[in-house]
Amino acid sequence: MKIDIRCTQCSSINVRALSKSVSKGKEQINYLCAVCDAVFNVIASAAPFEAVINYKTNEASFNSLNLREFPSGATRDADADSERYDLLPPEPVKRRALIMAEGAAKHGDNNWKKGLPISVCLNHLERHLNLYKSGDTSEDHLAKVTVNADFIMYFEEHNEETDD
Repeated sequence: MKIDIRCTQCSSINVRALSKSVSKGKEQINYLCAVCDAVFNVIASAAPFEAVINYKTNEASFNSLNLREFPSGATRDADADSERYDLLPPEPVKRRALIMAEGAAKHGDNNWKKGLPISVCLNHLERHLNLYKSGDTSEDHLAKVTVNADFIMYFEEHNEETDD
């Protein structure tokens, strides 16, 4: 079992344990970040382990319900560290949002959620990818590629019957 510990200051995983102590059924480990030299604590509960299943590989990873302790003394669950929304660049998100607004104006809000065959989404994705590759700049083709990929990922999670 491997759990990535991230620095509370710079989010680096290049950290090493300095010391370990156990109190009231909780293990506290002090870490030093090799990137920014921050020292921080992680408190591991003696609570049962929680399994997380990767739906693509069907492999299980385990989370010991770790808490991160900040210099202020505040603690926060470390479970959000596996989903790093703070690393998503805002510019591409905005471009996709503009495409979604264009589609909503033409077809109505969330019309796509009614379900589309995945083959139709793939056809549109590949069309826009080919237009982008050919140098066409009449539309934001890359944003439309990613929006169609987003639709497919949504349908994988919510509407399996759209898979044709």
